[in-house]
Amino acid sequence: PPPRNVDEVLAVLGVHCKRMQKHSDVRLDELAKMCVGMSGARLERICKEAGMSALREDLGAKCVRWKHF
Repeated sequence: PPPRNVDEVLAVLGVHCKRMQKHSDVRLDELAKMCVGMSGARLERICKEAGMSALREDLGAKCVRWKHF
């Protein structure tokens, strides 16, 4: 079953973004509000795509920014 509330979604996002260098403009709490009801697999994919987006923009990117989500 998908996470049921913002806190659960935030916890899942935290797990999938744990090793990701995030710019200070990344607000996982705001992202969590937008993702309530999504499955853990979907949340994982969002995090991976953000990382890939940062690398597509700049292969030497040191961090992921909010715009990549």
